[in-house]
Amino acid sequence: MTKSEELDKLFGEMGLIYFNLINMAEVQMEVIVNKKKRRKEQRESKNNNQLRVSSSTPRTRSQVSPEWTTKEALILVNEIAAVEKDCLKALSTYQKWKIIVDNCVVLDVARNLNQCRTKWNSLVNEYNLIKNWDKESESRSDFYWSLESERRREFGLPENFNDELFRAIDDYMWCHKEHPDTDPDPDPDPDPDTDSEKPDLLHAITNPGMLHLQFSMQ
Repeated sequence: MTKSEELDKLFGEMGLIYFNLINMAEVQMEVIVNKKKRRKEQRESKNNNQLRVSSSTPRTRSQVSPEWTTKEALILVNEIAAVEKDCLKALSTYQKWKIIVDNCVVLDVARNLNQCRTKWNSLVNEYNLIKNWDKESESRSDFYWSLESERRREFGLPENFNDELFRAIDDYMWCHKEHPDTDPDPDPDPDPDTDSEKPDLLHAITNPGMLHLQFSMQ
């Protein structure tokens, strides 16, 4: 075999090796691309499944707190007043709230303890805003009940606080003034779902600043 033939053979073998390497690289690249594609599809499928499960899972009342109706709020206030009047110092704060919540459920107000306490806190804050506003008003035309909703909003007041609900809370206040020594003993039965320290209803209602601080800490 001549030298020229040997070179041709060598170049031919090198060309074959190069061709095989190119084919192997293309196959490996295709494998890598397919793996990445499958992983992306798996992630998308997982995310879609999670979204479907999340959207199909019913949300409980504890997860979504529906708006309170005026009737429900009145029932809550009346039950708080009744339990405070009947129990006095006989029960702890938590025990009183448990009775209040149970009574509300019987009356078709299906809320848990935290929701009832949060609503009570909100009602008291709004009541105090209205009470203090009327106390500082110079004329009856400036009283809360004489103002239009837009004016109430401008002054930072509740826009549509129900007058019957206001009177119910006001009656509770006057009742407490007649029985100022009815604060219950420290709560021996902490609620496992809340902090161990809870504001007493009567003490908190007569100390709005403390009420706001204690409820905001829970």
